[in-house]
Amino acid sequence: MNERIHLPIRVATETISEDTLGLINRHALEPVKMEDIFTFSGNCSNDRLDSYLTKMDPVTTLRNYAEDLKGGVSLLSGHDVSKSPYGRSYDGELLTGDVDNENNSVRGHWYILKDTTVNGENTNDTIRQIKAGILRDMSVGFGGNTLWYRCSSCGRDVMDWDCNHFPGLEDENGRMSFAWVMEARLAEVSTVYKGATPGAFIDKARQYVGQENLKIKL
Repeated sequence: MNERIHLPIRVATETISEDTLGLINRHALEPVKMEDIFTFSGNCSNDRLDSYLTKMDPVTTLRNYAEDLKGGVSLLSGHDVSKSPYGRSYDGELLTGDVDNENNSVRGHWYILKDTTVNGENTNDTIRQIKAGILRDMSVGFGGNTLWYRCSSCGRDVMDWDCNHFPGLEDENGRMSFAWVMEARLAEVSTVYKGATPGAFIDKARQYVGQENLKIKL
């Protein structure tokens, strides 16, 4: 199962140091030089409530994302896995207690090989768009065999019929329910012009309506 979460972020270009180059060359069969690559960074995920009524669990999911970014995750365009990646992550870190918003987040670091044709486009054009602020939204593709969604109200898997709550609706205590994304792994990160809505809860919602447990129309 693979899902996507869209998160508008501000990416920042980085200065390439010898340490940065060393991290990048861990992934290269032949070492690259500083003048060969463009690097940038940005917070690609956090544990705030998103528009899909989910939160990334910082203990499992966000920590996994940081580890996956260090190991190298493909940078794609628009989650199109049928095409070659045009960049790759070389580092990642879990940031705890963001100063402005007091949330946990994951910052990723990516590199792109300059003046290279990928999927019919020259990477120099993509780099120019990033520098100009045109490409600034990113979206994470996540999944994995261990992924599950924990109900904020009862702690059960939201896909389990023993869970009587639905994200976005009030529970028996008057609190809005949402789902924690648990134990997810980062599959890829994409630059996007807008987000794609995952349908993680659609099937359950339809069945709830069929059983008259959820009084909404889909």
